[in-house]
Amino acid sequence: MRAGHRLEVTADGEERLHRYWSPPEEDEPGSWQEASAVDAVDQAVTAAVRSALVADVPVGAYLSGGVDSSLIVAKAAKLHSGPELHTFAAGFGDERQDELPWARLVSEHVGSTHHEVAVRATDFDQLWPKLTWHRDGPVSQPADIAVFRLAQVAREHVTVILSGEGGDELFAGYPKYEVARLADVLGRAPAGVRAAATQLVQAHLPARFARYRIALRVLSETTAAERNQSWFSPFTSRERAALLPDVAQHASPHVPGPTARDPIRAMLLDDLVSWLPDNLLERGDRMSMAASLELRPPLLDHRLVELAFRLPSTMKVRHGTTKWILKEVARRELPPQVVDRRKVGFQVPLDDWFRRGLRDSVRDRLTGGSSFVFNTLDRDAVRGLIERHESGRFDEQKRIFALMSLEVWHEQFFSSRVTGSDRSG
Repeated sequence: MRAGHRLEVTADGEERLHRYWSPPEEDEPGSWQEASAVDAVDQAVTAAVRSALVADVPVGAYLSGGVDSSLIVAKAAKLHSGPELHTFAAGFGDERQDELPWARLVSEHVGSTHHEVAVRATDFDQLWPKLTWHRDGPVSQPADIAVFRLAQVAREHVTVILSGEGGDELFAGYPKYEVARLADVLGRAPAGVRAAATQLVQAHLPARFARYRIALRVLSETTAAERNQSWFSPFTSRERAALLPDVAQHASPHVPGPTARDPIRAMLLDDLVSWLPDNLLERGDRMSMAASLELRPPLLDHRLVELAFRLPSTMKVRHGTTKWILKEVARRELPPQVVDRRKVGFQVPLDDWFRRGLRDSVRDRLTGGSSFVFNTLDRDAVRGLIERHESGRFDEQKRIFALMSLEVWHEQFFSSRVTGSDRSG
């Protein structure tokens, strides 16, 4: 069932799919001034958090230290009627990506009762099969496992948890939105020229330029639909063809949704009907319910969503800043260093773990004699991916993670070596 639709089955068995909700059209140019727009978003966020706090059981909040979760926690701390607000953060023992210091800063700023969860490589090895069973398919993102660990600890204190999903997809928070217009222009160049140029640059781009590599991979795709999907996809269409050289390639299924001429709005609309419901929300729901915890994302309150899509893209990517308008709201509640710091996201240090703590697991699962991946995909391509990553010169963590998730899924649901009790965890 597509998001925003209902299915009607008639007495004679005919099925009719009806859309009951669509994002509104963007308001006329000049309808919004900066100050009035920020005020409107501020009021809508406050109302959304207030609604999400309504419960007859204890309510807490995830707190990564990023803008979205920090803003929700700041609002919740003011509106919360209980004796204390519990917040929960995860750390990975990696200084490059660990946001625990920022989460602590926000917790101290708002006065929440704070809890921290340490997630390590061993958690991945132990929980991957169990959470594959709960996901009922391959685990799609490394954060799934970290979210489950957070949910486990949160459930010891609360029954409902608030989370920050939706902020990036409503207000253009990802780096890709900043380059949306440039990508749209470059995407008009002949596909063959783009593919050859981006492939050449990619092959020599060091691991530290991973963000640029993602953009290059996207630009190598042929169609606009493929480029939109490739921002989050681990493999490009050419890489999929290399892994499955004897299998006919088909375009990935694309859910049609509202369209827009503005590249940023078009990207936001695409994420609204694909990435958000098919990944983030599905992941959050399954991982939280696996721990018997109810997840509520206040930023996806329908009134706030409708306001966000009425606002022009210039209120979202402004003065070279992504998610500008939500950051201006956050600036009223949070220390400036929290609002203005570089976006990190909920990043798991798999680049290092796949070279160290999980190295043997990767080798065994992806190149072992009983490996589904190794016996189904092109062996040279699989080996090459692992060796490139282990060299330390390239970061292939996303692609290795995708193959590992496929392998663990096959083990859980198709391998005779896995018992029923192992599958359910």
